[in-house]
Amino acid sequence: MTLFQRGLIATITAAVCVSNACAAIKVGMVLPLSGPLANTGNDIAQGTQAAVDAFNKAGGIKGQLIELIIEDDRFDAKLSEELSRGLVKSKGVSALLSCFGTVSCLAVAKVAQETGVPLVGPIAGSEALRDSKQTKVYSIRANASEEVGGLLNYLLAIKQNSASVVVQDDGFGKAYANSLLSVSNKYEFKPALQLTFDPKAPNYNDIASKIVAQNATPAVLLIANTVHSVGIIKALTAAKYYGQVLNLAGQANSGFVKGLANVSQLAVFATVTPSPFGDSSPAAQAYRTDWKLATGNDNITYIGFESYLNAQVLITALKRSKQLTSVEINQSLSQLNKANFYELKYSFTGKSRQASSFTDLAVMSNGTFRH
Repeated sequence: MTLFQRGLIATITAAVCVSNACAAIKVGMVLPLSGPLANTGNDIAQGTQAAVDAFNKAGGIKGQLIELIIEDDRFDAKLSEELSRGLVKSKGVSALLSCFGTVSCLAVAKVAQETGVPLVGPIAGSEALRDSKQTKVYSIRANASEEVGGLLNYLLAIKQNSASVVVQDDGFGKAYANSLLSVSNKYEFKPALQLTFDPKAPNYNDIASKIVAQNATPAVLLIANTVHSVGIIKALTAAKYYGQVLNLAGQANSGFVKGLANVSQLAVFATVTPSPFGDSSPAAQAYRTDWKLATGNDNITYIGFESYLNAQVLITALKRSKQLTSVEINQSLSQLNKANFYELKYSFTGKSRQASSFTDLAVMSNGTFRH
């Protein structure tokens, strides 16, 4: 049984109130559950389901449980918008949660703005999602400039101010490339080489050969999704490149681990959450426990933890809402102040369209993430 099928079953069972007398709290998500980024989408879905299952098992809010409705957008922004609109208009969801990717999340944000149904925790760093006009979008994670800045700060700490930069030539890649440019002076960073590639027709070997030709390049910064990051790293390994490869937070997922199962290349990641591995904080412990109960396995990831925390923010807002309507949930979110989730203090009060600026680093070697 696939995760999507299990999700549909969970949707049906979660909608049944303890007393069979109260309505479900409908929450919608659009994610890439099929196609090349399916592993990423499944990590996000499972992290969210883990939080929802724990909430429902505890009795919900006065017996009202969350009905999580997940649609497969296949990482197609046009479909993301269409499905999100359907979740609001046909399914009657009160909130949208944890979309993935800059272009897809901007499509979901459009629906949120038009309908008034809040979008909580888009998993994307785009500054456009944090614009003051996005009054129904509640970004939680650090933005692209902070995320990229964390990687450049790491280079600075190891006394390097240069790297080869590889950019996926689409909306996501261009947005992050602009963020890189905006913080380069602050971190004294100068690209040794900057390459772009067509995500529809990538030539990984050509990218690797050009990087290896830059003998003095100590690191490679990838602004690319999981599939392309894995392809480039494999090509670099085959070309006998021995430098470090720096990756964005969204790539810290099970698809990356599977893709590099037999590759020993050291990969460094920006992270937008504390470590979920072996951490003694209540957050990490709760995530590991709830994930195991929801999935039956221990295959936790950073992106799964991020989606789990996003769900917890929404659940906190639900608990503080007088009525479980989109209007009331927006009100509760806009007044959310210092909601403490372990090392993170989330707040949307004032002019902030982003709850957290937390960034950190992790490494992956031989299929294992280490903080």
